[in-house]
Amino acid sequence: MIVSSAGFGFTGSTAITDLISEYDGIYTPKERSYELGFFTHPFGIFNLYNNLVNNNIPDAKYYSGMNYLRQCEVWANSSVQMNYEILFNNKFVEYSKEYIESLGGDEFYYIHDWSDNTAVQKFAFRVINKLYTITSKMKHRNGYGIQSIEPLTLFSTPRKNYLYDVSDEKFLEKTKEYFRKLFDEVNSSGIINLHGMIPIQQIDRCTQYFDDIRIIAIDRDPRDIYLTAKNRWKTLDYPYQDIEFYCKYYKWLRANIAPINTSKVLKVQFEDLVYKYDETVAKIEDFVGLDASAHSGIKTKFIPEKSIKGCNLKEQYQEEADNICVIEDRLSDWLYRF
Repeated sequence: MIVSSAGFGFTGSTAITDLISEYDGIYTPKERSYELGFFTHPFGIFNLYNNLVNNNIPDAKYYSGMNYLRQCEVWANSSVQMNYEILFNNKFVEYSKEYIESLGGDEFYYIHDWSDNTAVQKFAFRVINKLYTITSKMKHRNGYGIQSIEPLTLFSTPRKNYLYDVSDEKFLEKTKEYFRKLFDEVNSSGIINLHGMIPIQQIDRCTQYFDDIRIIAIDRDPRDIYLTAKNRWKTLDYPYQDIEFYCKYYKWLRANIAPINTSKVLKVQFEDLVYKYDETVAKIEDFVGLDASAHSGIKTKFIPEKSIKGCNLKEQYQEEADNICVIEDRLSDWLYRF
């Protein structure tokens, strides 16, 4: 089983990952707060789906597959935070290539691709190709004017251009198989505890690609999100520097959350995890199937006595009183009753 927290900026989703990591028999990556980018990266699973299933333009299909594999190479060679090749037992690139091939099928032809060339290679190609064009008289005339014969393939990489024919059903089947193989390499018997792999905006859409997954979606008082970002993390991003815009931004974030209908999701309030610790932990244990007796590291990673210092921050930042009043007026539906 996979368990993943879900939230949006400063809601406290790391608290869920920390809490679950305290139980025996749980696999948690060393970098607990790292978010796997399968669904959030622009060249991730959704880009593949949109182009392979919904887009009939051949070049769009080709580049979506190529860009996914290219991004996989980046993830597999990362030297910071999370290296996907290490996480997936040195099978990540292999299984990712198999995944794209399974979507492509048996029908393909090779094309020459220069997109991976370095700046030096691109310059050298232009110079050599120009000289070759002139000396070999590659241009010839016909009834339509002057046309160029196919240029040199110097520095190009031959790549398979599949005749993609992917239905919703095929994409679901192949993607589900892909994730099954990857995560079996991590831990085929226990619970895998991940942070933020499933974006809160598309929980239902993402969970369909997994055999056994549980999502814990966490929420937090918008006043504390604002005060934490602005005054504790000293975030300079614009949403937290203008109170009116912050309120619009917050509503926009929430409006982008698709309706959640799957039973694979448990909604948790961060403040309840702090103020109603025992009750909320019991709910999480029941939802995930955790044994309370296996909670051997209790309060070693998530410590409510420390986290309470990040709750009800309006009492600590009296200079923000006017801004807090604006939030309480604009975002009243999401306030926690302290």
